[in-house]
Amino acid sequence: MKNVPNLRFKEFSDEWKQHALGDIFDFYTTNSFSRDFLDNDKGRVKNIHYGDIHMKFPTLLDVKNTQIPYVKEAVDLSKISIESYCKNGDVVIADASEDYNDIGKAIELKSIGEEKIIAGLHTILARDNKGIMVNGFKGYLMNSPSVRKQIKVYAAGAKVLGISKANISKVKLLIPSGMEQEKIATFFSLIDKKIELQTEKVEELKNYKKGLLQKIFSQELRFKDENGKKYPEWEEKTLQQIGFTYAGLSGKTKEDFGFGNGSFVTYINVFRNTLAKRMIEQVNISEQENQNPVLKGDLLFTTSSETPNEVGMVSCWDYEIKNLYLNSFCFGYRIYNHNSYSPIFLAYMLRSGEYRKKISILAQGSTRYNISKTELMKMKVQCPCMEEQQKIVALLLNLELKTEEEQNKLNELLQYKKGLLQQMFI
Repeated sequence: MKNVPNLRFKEFSDEWKQHALGDIFDFYTTNSFSRDFLDNDKGRVKNIHYGDIHMKFPTLLDVKNTQIPYVKEAVDLSKISIESYCKNGDVVIADASEDYNDIGKAIELKSIGEEKIIAGLHTILARDNKGIMVNGFKGYLMNSPSVRKQIKVYAAGAKVLGISKANISKVKLLIPSGMEQEKIATFFSLIDKKIELQTEKVEELKNYKKGLLQKIFSQELRFKDENGKKYPEWEEKTLQQIGFTYAGLSGKTKEDFGFGNGSFVTYINVFRNTLAKRMIEQVNISEQENQNPVLKGDLLFTTSSETPNEVGMVSCWDYEIKNLYLNSFCFGYRIYNHNSYSPIFLAYMLRSGEYRKKISILAQGSTRYNISKTELMKMKVQCPCMEEQQKIVALLLNLELKTEEEQNKLNELLQYKKGLLQQMFI
């Protein structure tokens, strides 16, 4: 069987050559600066943190035109060797991750220019000093399915979620001629440009929504009735006056999940979404159990998180599903009078910046933070009349729909790229 990809440009027919990663790349020292040593706004030397490789940076990182954190000016960089400063074409690999699927994720650097940049905590800095690969090709090769699969195999045998230089050196790379590399790199860079533009559209909509929420819930932006008259002033209530709480599933072990006549809303669904997705999982509930069902219009709160800023995230459940319950790491909240209060309005309100600050202040803990239902229920909120609530909800739902449409377009582009990486690399 010839070493050729399933899909390639018609002018190329020769076989790709196999190399061990360690025979191509030389490795250079990286630093161990945590986020505490970094500054997003100012500094002289930029730093690539492994978390940004996982969550933020594209395959080809344009150093000059991308916001990259700086090392704080007070930090001593005298021990960083000249060779350890990144160059165009360098590959930076995340050698650790909390998610098995992200271990060994890599980026390639371009457009460094006069910038000074170093690779940071939990990264491997690799440089092709032999010139076997052209700039722009390495990042796509490192993120191709065959290379990612090998990295996961080596990582799976490790004691922690990580990969060493010794193991990553063993990864087999199949590489075409320089001309074919250039053609592949140019092709994927065009796809990445489309992905970048679509990502910007999504982020613009998210930022617009964030600003809109701020204006609405600070009452800087008000609505008027059909006759152009102002609605009544917003009334102040405590959450306890508007509704009551109930607990999530209790008394369950891992053997109770994955089957059964009941279903439950997951923690991650509540955490991520103002309007919960219709995503549920199975749980076994016996007839003798007294568990609290989730009903349409309930608000769902996360009870705990690793940071105080993420405690008490709220989501509105807007579906009718029988035998539905809530995971044990969340609690529910049910409104007394739906004629006076819209649950969707309350969800948007409690996700807005000002209210998130109030909720995060209530977080308690050191390594993991929890929120007291009793204290949360004492929190005061300001709500307009139902008619103004409905207008606010209609505006925000329309914006939510537009954002989701653009996000779906982005997801399609990402899947398209993923499929091409599968076909155009060996």
